[in-house]
Amino acid sequence: MIRSEQLVSDPVSVVERYCDYVGLPFLPHSLSWSPGERPEWERYRAWHVDAIRSAGFISRSNDYTVTVDNNALLKSYYDHHYPFYELLIQDAD
Repeated sequence: MIRSEQLVSDPVSVVERYCDYVGLPFLPHSLSWSPGERPEWERYRAWHVDAIRSAGFISRSNDYTVTVDNNALLKSYYDHHYPFYELLIQDAD
């Protein structure tokens, strides 16, 4: 399992380890790219704005008006799904 925190803090090691695990050659140049849109993202472009603007793996933070701290419905989803997330990451390196 790859955790995003590890990927953005040490992309070379994480991608190299992944490539080794799945039997693919590690290509260091694949860790950066030219920003741009993809046709398959058009329908949900708003969800991909950060990816469209990106040129590599970096840590970023977004501010949202509605969060689990101020919206009961989101909080209920979070409370329901977080235990499953914890199970998924317990074996992450």
